[in-house]
Amino acid sequence: MTRVKVVEEEVIVEKLRGLSRKKKRTVLDFVEFLEWQEKAEGWSGFDEWAEKLAGKKRFDHLTEEEVARIVSEHRGENQ
Repeated sequence: MTRVKVVEEEVIVEKLRGLSRKKKRTVLDFVEFLEWQEKAEGWSGFDEWAEKLAGKKRFDHLTEEEVARIVSEHRGENQ
């Protein structure tokens, strides 16, 4: 970790210590939202990849339910 990141984290922690318990809970909620947001950004990249693959393999006409059924059947055959 770079020195700048360490200093930023130290500043954040120091400021956090000065907050009330209620405000700390608000900060935690916000941090959890930011974590979710980063994960969601990764999901959208996966979604784009999956859509392109579906078009390339010519199964983009299938519904999500049909895909789930096919995957389930495939997994059952391979166990």
